[in-house]
Amino acid sequence: MSDSDRIEMGWRGSRLVEEKFTWPKVAAQMKALYEEILGG
Repeated sequence: MSDSDRIEMGWRGSRLVEEKFTWPKVAAQMKALYEEILGG
């Protein structure tokens, strides 16, 4: 794997984490799940 491929993979991984795994995103997902479970 070339250096540029590794840099690109790292950048994409960072973007994925920012999009899906920040505390506000996780909290919103948990809130939605609890509301669904509780019939809200």
